[in-house]
Amino acid sequence: MRPSPVARRIGRVTLAALTFWCLAAAVAPDRADARRIFVPRQHRRLQAAIDAAAPGDTVWVSAGTYRGPFVIKKRLVLFGDGGPAKTILDGRDSVRVLHVEGVTRAAIIGFRIQNGKAAGGSGIYCLRDTMLQIGSCDIRGNWEAGVAAWQCGPIQIVDSEISENHGSGVTASNSKLQLIHTTFRDNHAPSGGAVALTSTELTVARECIFQSNRADDGTGGGLFAESSPLHLLDCLFRENTAAAGGGAIGARDSSDLRIRSCFFARNRSSSGGAVLTDLSSLDLQLSIFTKNRATGAGSAVQILGRRTAGVNPFITSNTFYRNGVDAQAGASVFAEGASPEITRNIFVIDSTDRNKAVLEVRGASRYVCNLVYTMDGPGPEPSANIIVGNPLFCDAEKDDFHVHDLSPAILAPCGRIGPLGKGCSSFRILPSK
Repeated sequence: MRPSPVARRIGRVTLAALTFWCLAAAVAPDRADARRIFVPRQHRRLQAAIDAAAPGDTVWVSAGTYRGPFVIKKRLVLFGDGGPAKTILDGRDSVRVLHVEGVTRAAIIGFRIQNGKAAGGSGIYCLRDTMLQIGSCDIRGNWEAGVAAWQCGPIQIVDSEISENHGSGVTASNSKLQLIHTTFRDNHAPSGGAVALTSTELTVARECIFQSNRADDGTGGGLFAESSPLHLLDCLFRENTAAAGGGAIGARDSSDLRIRSCFFARNRSSSGGAVLTDLSSLDLQLSIFTKNRATGAGSAVQILGRRTAGVNPFITSNTFYRNGVDAQAGASVFAEGASPEITRNIFVIDSTDRNKAVLEVRGASRYVCNLVYTMDGPGPEPSANIIVGNPLFCDAEKDDFHVHDLSPAILAPCGRIGPLGKGCSSFRILPSK
């Protein structure tokens, strides 16, 4: 069982109506006479209802399939009464499904948005919008991005699934973005299979799932960022791939990457099997990396240079379990031209033939209070800053990285090591007869 502090998806079915009331309150109209306009009861065509609505109205769409394109240029709530399983906006593989331009405090709730095809963004295209909320939507099978934003902010995507889109699930440029309880699955693009950001602030990605996305030619199978600040909390990255680095995340050109309590499993790339930073900053804490792979260099994390001279990456209180390289020599954490502060981490190395805990080129890490366990081959000698021993996970092969009560990760003289505390006992006391 995956531990609660790390990324997980809470098993639930989100009710579109509940999301409607929450989001509608946030975009509540200023007009006391705001109306509901019903489709198809009052207007048979959805675009006719949008055109007839006044700013602040709600367009209430009954279950059915509606053929795009659709354009919104006023403050509205667009609500799918049957939810995304039954209320479908379809681009027929020929047009953009929904174009939203120049609106403030609008919402799109409870739709499946599919089969869009248009340059620059074909599912939902957002242009110079502010406080736009996309909730309980299923955005799939679109070409040139499921959601695209340009000069927008903030846009919030919540309780949605974004899958099987070409040209990224979400792209954003010069914008602000929030992702909450959203799943990205089987999207692909040259870079940034699930999410691709340029000069965009991802203020938070919280409790999101990135599964089986891929960067076909470049970096960032799950998430790619260029000149962008990123804040990730309680997210899961599983089985994402990238051709040229960063199987889960690729951040470059002065990006600022901050990761808390995330879970990285079986991501793969040529280098930086899970995370790659290039001339960017990294603050990585309380996260777990298990069985990520790279051809060489960094099997879990690869750091190339720094964003700011003299300011080094932080890698604190994480677990690195059986990450490895396939061909060239490498390490769970590989750093070139930077000197990361690596403190209170657990490293489990399954073979020392090619793999180490940390490998540096042109750098000297501050390496303090780390626990290293080698499953096959000679390990490091214990020292003041290296504790050697089995961390005694409760069940690492089933993704439970809590430790036994007698684990050296708990009993170390320098304090607790790793992201998680005790989760199981070493002994079981049987009641006496």
